Amino acid sequence: MWELLSRANKYINESAPWALTEDFSLRPRLATVLYTSTEVIRIATILLAPVMPESCKLVWKQLGIRAELSSQRIDQLKWGGLPVGGTIGVINAVFPRLDKKILLDKLFQASIEETPAKESKLEKGTEPEKKSSASPAVITPIASSGQQSDSGVVGNSITIDDFAKVELRVAQILSAESVQGADKLLKLMVDLGTETRQILAGIAKYYSPETLVGKKIVIVANLQPRKMRGLDSNGMLLAASVGDEGRPVLATFLEDVPNGTKLK
Repeated sequence: MWELLSRANKYINESAPWALTEDFSLRPRLATVLYTSTEVIRIATILLAPVMPESCKLVWKQLGIRAELSSQRIDQLKWGGLPVGGTIGVINAVFPRLDKKILLDKLFQASIEETPAKESKLEKGTEPEKKSSASPAVITPIASSGQQSDSGVVGNSITIDDFAKVELRVAQILSAESVQGADKLLKLMVDLGTETRQILAGIAKYYSPETLVGKKIVIVANLQPRKMRGLDSNGMLLAASVGDEGRPVLATFLEDVPNGTKLK
């Protein structure tokens, strides 16, 4: 079934019915493309109804077919059963697409603007331990949405193969400037040896732009680009998260390391 629907989607893209609407002489071709596409949907809806009954009812209603979906017989199914000249129903998304990019941008922005305070969980009747004046620092990606556990480890344990998927590289900051309308964001241009990239980082509260120029830092180089405040961010900085506020301290080097060097 999924192969059939995938092929139908390809057929629509190749036939481009939206390009057949202006020239009246192409109307017969347009009618054929639309009928063929809709007939595939009709057949797929009948075949999928036993395992996706509610969703298929919604699709069937949008097809505008008067006969009940439950009255259709799979053993009598054949091409051309869609009535000609019928009127389709109101079209709504049966499976609304989740926009992953918008969701990630919201999570990314929220992690910049809000740093949750650590909560102390004490068992009833126990004596609270004396808190050290110095809080441990944890290396985390700037604006990462992962939560820290009590042991300071971010997320669950991973295998070496999982870690190998993350490409960490040395980058040198060429320029830094504030982002208009975003008090906590800085726009950085960094040199990766073979290319220059733009990265947005939520460190404006702790670093002034002029103090960053020339610094060599660590970035996640193979992170999918994100757009924030209308700007593209092509990477993520690494920093220690210090204290209850999660103050970022950029990860850097004691010795000079060539730009673009991969960390292992």
